[in-house]
Amino acid sequence: MFGSKCKFQCDIKYFSRSCSMSGDCNLGCSTNTFGLKCDKPCPNNCHQIEGSSSCVQDDASCKFGCQDSYRGTTCEEG
Repeated sequence: MFGSKCKFQCDIKYFSRSCSMSGDCNLGCSTNTFGLKCDKPCPNNCHQIEGSSSCVQDDASCKFGCQDSYRGTTCEEG
C-alpha cells in the first residue's frame, strides 16, 4: 500500500506487490518489465524463466543471459 494514509495498492507487476510510499517498485518487477514503475518492457532477446522478470529493474540488463545467437548486457547484439 502507498500514498497518503496508504490508501493505494501497489501494482500487480511489482514483486510481492511491494512499493515505496511514492508508489515506485522497491523489490523488483514480477513481469518482463523494468523501471521504477515496472512499465518498460524487457529486451525481447533476454532468456526467460517462467514466473520471473527476464531483466534487471534498474538498467534492463538480462538476468538469465540471452536467447541463442544474441549477446550483450541487453542481448541486442546478434
